[in-house]
Amino acid sequence: MAKKLTGKDLVVGGFLILVLILGLVAYLFNNDRSTEDRGMATEPGASVDLYFSPSQLTVTEGENVVMDLIAETNGGKIVAVDTKLTLANPSVVSFTGAQLNGILNQELPPQSGIILASDSVEIAASVTCNSSSTAECGAQSGQVTIAKISIIALEEGLSTIGVDPDTLVAIVDNDNNALKTLFDAEINVLPRPSPSPSPNPSPSVSPLPSPSGSPAPSPQEIPGDFTGDNQVNLDDFNLVLSKFGTTYDIFDLNLVVSNFGN
Repeated sequence: MAKKLTGKDLVVGGFLILVLILGLVAYLFNNDRSTEDRGMATEPGASVDLYFSPSQLTVTEGENVVMDLIAETNGGKIVAVDTKLTLANPSVVSFTGAQLNGILNQELPPQSGIILASDSVEIAASVTCNSSSTAECGAQSGQVTIAKISIIALEEGLSTIGVDPDTLVAIVDNDNNALKTLFDAEINVLPRPSPSPSPNPSPSVSPLPSPSGSPAPSPQEIPGDFTGDNQVNLDDFNLVLSKFGTTYDIFDLNLVVSNFGN
């Protein structure tokens, strides 16, 4: 015969049910919160982390840089990646190029391996495989460089490169998405340094030319002064007469006569 439940039994039973419900809610809340912190829900067997190297950059306006997108497989052997990179602030930096690197060099259809835009890069690549067994396709574990991403700094500011949380990663012997964690990169762009003003050359002082002494004017000759004593007198008259017809002539004699006494 079953024992009849009393009011006390009902209270205790209700309390136990309430405790179980609260515990289940707390578990679901904590599980959802841990997934939210990672920005994605991981699947069984997930082991691959995607990150950039370097993860932080400080550059100046106009500078070109290259960053590596790397997969850390944590023991798994990666065979394919399908992802998209986006810029948080495309006015600060811009994508200028992307190139598949390492073992993931086979383009995956339907896209052509890399689709490049100024604010995004889509990558779909796998290992080159000619075998029916993925284990024999050259898949590697450890740090695997997926692609090299080229970026130019446009103007002063801060931007991040984010990896799409819907990224798909395939590894050997795992049919689920192997992506575990994503890490963004941060780029800080500084203004272009102003050119330092070139010093003004000090004016060179041209030396003043030394005054060239003007030659003293030769003393003005006195007409009829043939002796050079600055006067016309009897000495000049006698000189002209003594050499008259040879050195002097009638014109010289007239000069002495007309200027005599000067």
